[in-house]
Amino acid sequence: MTSRIRFRWLMSAVLLLGVGGGAFVWRHLQRERETQRCREEIDTALEELHNGRATTNLQPLLNRLEQDRTMREDHRLLAGADLLRRGEPDRALLFLSSTEPQGHRRRIHQLLLGEALYHVGRLAEADSLFARLSVEFPDDADVQRWVATILYDRGEINPAMAALERASTLDPAVYLPHRLMALTYVQDFRQYEDAIRHYRLALERHPPPESHEEMMRELAQCLVFQKEFAEALDVLQQIPASPRQQLVQIEALRGLGETEQACAIWNPLQDTSPDLEGVQLLGAMLALDQGRAEEARDRLQKTLARDPHNLVARNQLIRACQQLGETDQAKAEAERLQRSRELHDHHDQTATQALAEPGNTTLRLELARLSEQLGRPADAARWRRSAAQGPR
Repeated sequence: MTSRIRFRWLMSAVLLLGVGGGAFVWRHLQRERETQRCREEIDTALEELHNGRATTNLQPLLNRLEQDRTMREDHRLLAGADLLRRGEPDRALLFLSSTEPQGHRRRIHQLLLGEALYHVGRLAEADSLFARLSVEFPDDADVQRWVATILYDRGEINPAMAALERASTLDPAVYLPHRLMALTYVQDFRQYEDAIRHYRLALERHPPPESHEEMMRELAQCLVFQKEFAEALDVLQQIPASPRQQLVQIEALRGLGETEQACAIWNPLQDTSPDLEGVQLLGAMLALDQGRAEEARDRLQKTLARDPHNLVARNQLIRACQQLGETDQAKAEAERLQRSRELHDHHDQTATQALAEPGNTTLRLELARLSEQLGRPADAARWRRSAAQGPR
């Protein structure tokens, strides 16, 4: 009897252990599945943040990661990426520099870390990091794009363009290298035909809606520079009206001799966006086209008060003075125009020389000074950063 009781007790214990062990295994498997799902969420969010902004609210996921001791490293990486996209690179850097994931997340972490270093102005460290990544990931288009960005900031524009060409070859489906090349052809070389070609290549690659709209406007502006006014209007009709879009539209209509249509667009723009760059200048040019020289002069003087070396505005002011019969004033403005042209020429010649001598700090400081004189603070800051880094 006693042995039978002992046997039943042992069987009950075994059954209980079996049930308990099965529950433990089930909980363990469930935990593994939840962790895997969480890691997949993290990878998706990181990829979205790398390419732009997350499509969902990441705070619930970040809260879960922060509370889980086993996922603190994941939290630091994702929190840093999120802060970077929110425009807080200083805080992002605190998170990104405190972790160093390996495996498939190493690449994206290093790209985000380099971007944060760049945005907080630690350019030498960013340069070193991307130079190392270009060796570790020689066929990575994103790495090449950042190499190009660093080179451009150093004033090494031709090598930067070569890096962008390589990025576009490595990932032919991506629009950004072509857009950056187009902008460089406009801003640094004034080669509008090449810029138009790259804008078209970028647009063929289906950029996001906000970038698509900006690039269509930039393409139309290049077409205006090339005097392809009708084609510029065709491009502008494909995007929503906005003050900047309307400015290019006015230029194109004026180029076609459609002054009345251009005025019909400009008139409300003067009321809604009077301080937008180009509004007063275009209004003055339209007024001159219609023989209203005194009105044009007032607008041109406002433009030149903000930008004394604006060659177009100064030239139009000479035209206004001539229409008003102010010969002496026209002569004085012509002298100012000549001094501004000399300053622009000096800047362009120095820039050409700087491109040929990437390690020349003196040229870069001179370009910074000339850029300041021409009212280009962003260019001045870029050339000063380039000078501060010194030769490679």
